[in-house]
Amino acid sequence: MSIAELHGKTPFIYSEDLLTADVFTAFRYLPPATGIVSFLLSIPGLGQKLSPITEDVHVTYHFWPLGERYRREPDLLLALQTGSRRIHVVIEAKYFSGASDLEIREIEEDGRLQKVGNQLGDQLRDLHNGQYRVFQEGQRSQQLNLASQTNERYLLYLTAHLLRPEAELARALAANPAATGRLYWANWYEVYAHFQTMRSQATTPPHSLILQDICLLLDRKGFATFNGFHTWLGGAVSPTAASFWQDTYRDELVFAGITLPPSLALKPSASSFWQEN
Repeated sequence: MSIAELHGKTPFIYSEDLLTADVFTAFRYLPPATGIVSFLLSIPGLGQKLSPITEDVHVTYHFWPLGERYRREPDLLLALQTGSRRIHVVIEAKYFSGASDLEIREIEEDGRLQKVGNQLGDQLRDLHNGQYRVFQEGQRSQQLNLASQTNERYLLYLTAHLLRPEAELARALAANPAATGRLYWANWYEVYAHFQTMRSQATTPPHSLILQDICLLLDRKGFATFNGFHTWLGGAVSPTAASFWQDTYRDELVFAGITLPPSLALKPSASSFWQEN
């Protein structure tokens, strides 16, 4: 996590990659069962597909892998292993932008014409293909072949939308109909809420410090949601000393009944509504 960003010492406050790195690095340093796995299980649809996952689940993080066939670079590839079961989840995260679509074109694949160019659709094809180039010691030089079954591979579209971006998801499914049941969505507000829940349960360092910092970061980025009313601790306020919105009481703002507006003697023959003459 970027401590420099928390203290206003970086110009990259709108960086999509930095936000992704901050959030999922925090997840990486927290217990997987109550951290990233619990968050994934909370996502409608995806949670049902992933469940059940045992407490001893192991999670590997691959930041910015590169798909070998369609050359798409999602933000994160998660490899989950629970018992003998292997699951892969690709996360495409957005902040102030939408999907990075290219010009839609048709190619022949397995004897059929396929539409490519849609970012999410292409990423799902790379996920189905199961071959990536991932980082190892700072270099994206390691070949990774996914060991999961193709029906155990999912794509999560993570955005700043308040509501589900139906149009973007529909375009992805139109570009790749095989993505049905494998494409899911969540937003950063849900991530913040999940960290807040974890924060209320973690009271000792280092986990409490990680959660404190990531919650502060997401709060400053505007992803805090309504947390209820709190008791006013600023002291008693006399209604005769101040109004609700102003520092001094204003007698003329007291409701004094309804009065008729002044009559305007308009002559319809003198001018039209839209013209001066």
